[in-house]
Amino acid sequence: MIHGIWDHIKNSGEFDAANMTLEWVGSVPGKREYRRFLGDHVLHQGDILDQTELADRVAFGCWSIDLHPPKGMYSDGDGAKQRYAEGIYHIPYRSLHSVNTTNLLLAGRNISASHVAFGSTRVMATCATVGQAPGTAAALCAAQGVAPRALDVPAMQRTLLREDASVVGLASSDPDDLALGAAVTASSSLTELGAETLLERLPTTTSRHARRTAPGGPSPVRRTTGGADRCTPWTSRSRRRRSGSSSRRPTGRLRHTSSPSAPTDRSGPAGGAGRAGRPGRSARPARRPG
Repeated sequence: MIHGIWDHIKNSGEFDAANMTLEWVGSVPGKREYRRFLGDHVLHQGDILDQTELADRVAFGCWSIDLHPPKGMYSDGDGAKQRYAEGIYHIPYRSLHSVNTTNLLLAGRNISASHVAFGSTRVMATCATVGQAPGTAAALCAAQGVAPRALDVPAMQRTLLREDASVVGLASSDPDDLALGAAVTASSSLTELGAETLLERLPTTTSRHARRTAPGGPSPVRRTTGGADRCTPWTSRSRRRRSGSSSRRPTGRLRHTSSPSAPTDRSGPAGGAGRAGRPGRSARPARRPG
């Protein structure tokens, strides 16, 4: 089917693809619908859309319910229909172990879920999140010599929280968790946070535009020229243009003088210190007015 579609795209003349090639196509097609096992709880559409808080939650999902028509590209209807929850939803441990096989745990795409709920749980990120719970459960079952259904779920949830698993809305009740008895202190606090407060507290982080429009006139800005930091007024270039002088952007290093209006002495003895104190350059003759 893929190569047939590509043949039409390349050779029909309806597309600008005569000189294009198909570089690669996945050799193993992935089916969207998949076999699912039955557990003690079948996750369904109501659990997702109503965001039911399940006591034995061990993972969460957040993808929309994404349903596609059975006929696929040959269907006359819409290509997909989505249903969205208000946020995340919980996935319970009861959907991760078999209802009739005592030593079977489920993970990824084959968890106990309805066809509609599977439209959300099948995505890769949710499968990765779900995978940590049955792996932890298998280790605990092997260590304690119990079947998955007989496992102490609160103890497993505490283990998942210690392992930093993605269990949303579950408070820690681990007696060995020192954070439960910890106290948080701070040497200072900030009662309000606004743009004006930030400009007052952190003046060096303001933008150039903010400095130009700040009360009290323009303030110096930092420029890096010639490998050194020089502090020059931002209005220097605009003043040059208004005064009718050359608008050419200055290059090289910028210098400060004690008196901005004082002329710069560019003369020097022949063969001695020339312009800007450079050795070996002769003085330039002064230009005559007019």
